Amino acid sequence: MRYLCTAVVSCLLTSHAQAAIEQQLAHCATIADNASRLQCYDQLAQASDHVAVSAVAETNAKTSPNPALTPKLATVPSLTPPPKTSVKADAVAEFGAPRKENNQALEQIRYPVTFAQKGLRGGYTVTLANGQVWQQIGSESFRVKQGQTVVIEKAALGSFLMHVDGTNNSIRVKRLQ
Repeated sequence: MRYLCTAVVSCLLTSHAQAAIEQQLAHCATIADNASRLQCYDQLAQASDHVAVSAVAETNAKTSPNPALTPKLATVPSLTPPPKTSVKADAVAEFGAPRKENNQALEQIRYPVTFAQKGLRGGYTVTLANGQVWQQIGSESFRVKQGQTVVIEKAALGSFLMHVDGTNNSIRVKRLQ
């Protein structure tokens, strides 16, 4: 019977509070100035948070069989993020973001091969005239010789394709050096 009375009183208080909040929302919506309207909504939100916390605390105090649990149930966690205070927080914010490079406009490079070596599994490791070393990723058939000019261009999802200049056969590569 005690729980039933508590539930009925809670419903009545909630419906009364709901009507009051709707009236205040309607009042805020009629304000023409943007800053004043926002301030009205902010004040309403703060007031409704305080009412909700006190209603939860009052309900828990009446219905909780263990009074020691009442303070834990009445607390509402803060939704505001903690302020950034260290360099580590900035590093966390940059994690996974695309790298900022100066060569964003560069879509392909073209250099002669100074050294090409076929690996144990059939993939090539190619050294270019500019000193870059590229390794074949897949197992596609490909042939390249020292002195030939290769074109390496950007592909989808940050990968790169290499082909001998003047041919259509390309392989997926990654840069080692």
